[in-house]
Amino acid sequence: MDATDLRAADRGLTGPDHLATYPMIDAMTDRRARRFALGDHLQGGAFSYRSDKPPIPLNLDEEAVLAFAGAGVTGRLTGELPYQPSAGPETGGGQVMMSLVGRTFPSADGVATATLFLTRDDGTYYIRRPQDVPRDEYDGLVELGRQRRFTELYERMRVRLSDHRAEIPRQVPFTPPFNKWSTNLPGSTYFVPVSEVTGLYLTVLFAAVGEEFAYYFHDDKDPLLRPAGIGRFAKSKGGYLHDDVRDGRVGTIDELETYILELCGVEQGLMIQNLLLATEALGIGSFTHYAAHRFAWTRAFGFQMRRRTFAEVLHKGFFGTLLMRLLRKNVVIPQAVGLSHDGVPVVKPYAPPYYPTMEEAVRAFVADKFTPGTGVFRDAGPSAWRDPALIQSAIPEYSEANIQAVIAYCEYVMKHYGQFPANYGPLRTLMAVQAHHLDLSFYDHFYREGAYTENHAQHIARWHPDLVPA
Repeated sequence: MDATDLRAADRGLTGPDHLATYPMIDAMTDRRARRFALGDHLQGGAFSYRSDKPPIPLNLDEEAVLAFAGAGVTGRLTGELPYQPSAGPETGGGQVMMSLVGRTFPSADGVATATLFLTRDDGTYYIRRPQDVPRDEYDGLVELGRQRRFTELYERMRVRLSDHRAEIPRQVPFTPPFNKWSTNLPGSTYFVPVSEVTGLYLTVLFAAVGEEFAYYFHDDKDPLLRPAGIGRFAKSKGGYLHDDVRDGRVGTIDELETYILELCGVEQGLMIQNLLLATEALGIGSFTHYAAHRFAWTRAFGFQMRRRTFAEVLHKGFFGTLLMRLLRKNVVIPQAVGLSHDGVPVVKPYAPPYYPTMEEAVRAFVADKFTPGTGVFRDAGPSAWRDPALIQSAIPEYSEANIQAVIAYCEYVMKHYGQFPANYGPLRTLMAVQAHHLDLSFYDHFYREGAYTENHAQHIARWHPDLVPA
């Protein structure tokens, strides 16, 4: 049976049955941004078109597949790393891991920085991360995914935040002019990953100023390029950090934070790619686009916001702030600091206001790794390891010198920048993905054959047979 015969045989399958047999290579080769949905109206001169059909929202089964692709839990991580330098100096450091549970895409050090939010006509939700799932529930949720019971898994993993679609202003600078006509429209399901960066920041920082890496960081915005609070730990002062630039282990706050942001961007990108491949397999339209406005989406999702002036964002200091105030340019810019639901923090950065000081935030981070019975490296419960207790008993905790260096750096950042991280705060959005049902007549009107696939043509019949005329 050749490919044509296989596609003909597929036409009689239901949506879930067809999805189970859909080739990954087809999803990759056929993946395209397809923006024009049922109910859309594009005004673009010669490229103008108005759909004459009403929008059809995704059903629960379709949405469940996307939620699993974008943020599903998949099992225990292997964590095959050297946790102590038994082979000699600079051969350990596996304590960078923040968790030993996995998702449908990799995450630097197992931190799971990104929370997937989604909004549709009848509500706004977030999908719980691995660290949000009680230990006694995790393996059961993984099994639902392995059995392809995506809808049941989705109903257990999503948490409703509101009973309406979240909206941001449909105007510049919140929404680019070329996206106004197509984004977050009725009938669509709109996905926005939100990264909480402090957990990744701290685990990377602990490694960077630990005894094996022993990096030294300067404040690049300081006129004298002074050390970022860690001067007393420099080798030239009798400490262990390599402050001699010739050693190649000297960096700046901006370099470190840029690296952290890039890692978070990679994680969001992997989440988005999974969503796009899943929409292709489902036979629906999707596209990625800008969602990086400083506060629009976090505010729309109900995050706790604090007031931060433009001068504070630009780190202008006393005289610069005074000048901006006199010129009436020191406007207030909201900044997201975390999210609570029903009075319980669900996105909780290791930073104020959730901790009184950065020292307490750092100590809480260490406790989350090493507290007996609950810490990542002190929990002898279900694990991919045959004998987790034996392995964990040999995993050393951070030294007190390492902890003190991290505290000194973080307190310096908080004192001199008024926030942690220094340059952008703890929450970050970047891109959004919209999923919707295509109006194929638009593509028939403007494009040559091949603008959509047989899978798109058969989608309504497979997933919405009740909408197909007899």
